[in-house]
Amino acid sequence: MAGRRGNGEGTVGRYRGRWVARVSLSDGRRKHFYGRTRADVVARMFAAIAALKKGEDVPDDRVLLRDFLFRWIEGMRGTIKPSAWDSFEGHIRVHLIPDLGHMRLSRLRRLDIVAWQGRKLASGRWSPTTVGHFQTTLHRALADAVRDGLISRNPASLVSVPRRADTEITTLDEEQAGRLLIAAGADPFAAMWVLALTTGRRRGELLGLRWTDVDLERREYRVLRTRTRASRRALGGQESPDAIYSSPKRRASKQRGLPLVNVAVVALRAQRARQAEERLAAGRLWDGPEPGADLVFTGPHGRALAITSFRRAYEALLIRGGVPRVRFHDLRHSAASFLFSLGVEPKTISEMLGHSTTAVTLETYTHVRTAVLRDAADRLEAALTGRRTADG
Repeated sequence: MAGRRGNGEGTVGRYRGRWVARVSLSDGRRKHFYGRTRADVVARMFAAIAALKKGEDVPDDRVLLRDFLFRWIEGMRGTIKPSAWDSFEGHIRVHLIPDLGHMRLSRLRRLDIVAWQGRKLASGRWSPTTVGHFQTTLHRALADAVRDGLISRNPASLVSVPRRADTEITTLDEEQAGRLLIAAGADPFAAMWVLALTTGRRRGELLGLRWTDVDLERREYRVLRTRTRASRRALGGQESPDAIYSSPKRRASKQRGLPLVNVAVVALRAQRARQAEERLAAGRLWDGPEPGADLVFTGPHGRALAITSFRRAYEALLIRGGVPRVRFHDLRHSAASFLFSLGVEPKTISEMLGHSTTAVTLETYTHVRTAVLRDAADRLEAALTGRRTADG
């Protein structure tokens, strides 16, 4: 093999149609790196040399992707939110390791990821958005592999994330929303349903709401945390508590109060009074804090409301209101739709919903905006036609 020195250390050359780099180890052995391009083997050679100079072990380019991903996800436990860990772990266990785990980490290429992505999309079982989430997990793991010197570059960074498909958003119309509010009147969680329709907040944000986050006199509330879920795996084998709370997606929401409409204030006052009565009736069995001190929405004896109880209560509400079986998240979409139809500025809607940027709001509600724009154009036409008729 014809060899040539690089920076005085190691050799690089061609061997049987491939590029190969060799590095001499301290014990006299040589480490070989094979690849399709010179740049690839050179990068791995210099990474090995750098490791040797630091007294570290030379990365093993025979490591399989599945072994790396196992170590990576275990190392991530405790460094990110438990719910995020669960998401990453599921992507790795169900999709990445079964499909790509047999490959060597050092030999994973852009075309391998493109082909994998294509198979996922072609199956029709996962939306482009979901496949994009799988790919984002892979990209994040490989970025750490680059940082640790295991690979020279991240092949996932060379692959476009699948474009989110334009899907029709399900919303209630004003008449249906009105029926739902009427049905909520006698419900123990009436304030929950009222807040969902009048603020558009997410389920986790409402379940994480505390009385200290609400100012009924000023008719304001703040979103300071959100309730999430986590498996025992995410918690290192510990029993998962009734609820886990974390900071909301948009930290800017901590800086200002958001408005409450009168019907929401009335519902919240009733909720606080009901909670006080429940505590009095429970006596020593009450397991929560003093009324007004913590969670706005609680289950029996003051504990965090169970998700199963929440779902049953919501399904019963839909039946009483005689409205279609829409997801709870669709109440958020409905609130946004009403705001758009009223001509509220997108930036204001974005702040009310807690979106990270106005662009997210505009992209999410493209169909709603199109309908609003069409209505505005029709009204403009009617106004102009009416003037001409009157003038004529």
